[in-house]
Amino acid sequence: MNKIILLALTLVIFSSCNQRAGGNHSSEALTAEVVVYYFHGPQRCKSCLAIEEAARKAIAENFNNPEKVQFVEVNLDDKNFEEQIEKYEVAWSSLIIEKGVLYTNMTEKGFAMALSDPEGLQQAITTEINRYLAD
Repeated sequence: MNKIILLALTLVIFSSCNQRAGGNHSSEALTAEVVVYYFHGPQRCKSCLAIEEAARKAIAENFNNPEKVQFVEVNLDDKNFEEQIEKYEVAWSSLIIEKGVLYTNMTEKGFAMALSDPEGLQQAITTEINRYLAD
C-alpha cells in the first residue's frame, strides 16, 4: 500500500514540474494579431526578470483580449520556437513585439529601463503594441 501511495505521489510531482502558469505556447498556436515574445536562457539576471515582468504587466493591464495581444515566454532551449529564434537572431534575453512580418526589437530599451523605470518600460511596450493594433 505504501509503495502505491509513493508511486502516485511521485507521478503527481513529476507531471506538475513541467507545467508553468502562462508559460510557453506552441508556435503553431499563436493566433493573436500582435505577439510579444520574451526570449530567455535558463539563467536570468535581475534585469531579465524585470523586463519579463514589465511586459506581462503592460499586457495584463492594457490588453484583455488574447485574440488581439498574446504574451509568449520562450526559453531559448525550446525547440518549438527555433523559427522565431532564427528569424529575430536571438542569442540571449530579448523582447520582440511582432505583427505578421513586422516587428520591433525592444531589448535595448528593456535593459535600459527595466530596473530604473519599469512603469516607463510598460508604457513604451503599450505604445508599441497600440501602434501595431492601429495599423
